[in-house]
Amino acid sequence: VEQKVAASVGISYGRDAVDNTCLFLSAIPRPGVSLGDLEAALDATLARFLESGAEEAAVTRSKTNIVDTFIYAKDSQQALAYTVGVGLTTGLDLEATMAWTDAVEDVTLEAVNGAAQRYLVAQGSVTGHLVMAPESPS
Repeated sequence: VEQKVAASVGISYGRDAVDNTCLFLSAIPRPGVSLGDLEAALDATLARFLESGAEEAAVTRSKTNIVDTFIYAKDSQQALAYTVGVGLTTGLDLEATMAWTDAVEDVTLEAVNGAAQRYLVAQGSVTGHLVMAPESPS
């Protein structure tokens, strides 16, 4: 987005997995930018991140957002039930499920960078391009 190549960029993962899960990076090119150029820019950005590592402020901000979201979720019976259900079905007991924010708070910059080096690798990655079908002549 900052390089004016993508209109938007997103990242998500399967947070409710019992074991290793998938990380999804997505990007929408700006008009006139090819999918190849967009993919190259995304790859270059990821390579720079892996070289320089995460910033302490970003890790702190992420941890705060995660903990705050969990705290606010306690105000919703549906969200609380979902959280407890996910915890119990992924091997945690009720006490561990309700205290997982302590584990989030204990995450270090070094742990984040170590996980990035271990898991953000090209091996096993898949790239897909979703493009519009050409219009058929009338």
